[in-house]
Amino acid sequence: MFLWILLLLLGVAAFGLGIEIHALWIAAAVLLAAWLIGFEHHTRHPAARPFTRPRKP
Repeated sequence: MFLWILLLLLGVAAFGLGIEIHALWIAAAVLLAAWLIGFEHHTRHPAARPFTRPRKP
């Protein structure tokens, strides 16, 4: 999970510099949530797909 490492490094850098940018953290959290939802939506795992009726033979 490269994005988690990136967010962790961002948090360490912001904390080390004494910067409190709450809007940046909110934007990062929203982007992370959207990325995770999109990633789960586009996976080819059957459980991730919406339910569809099986095709009649």
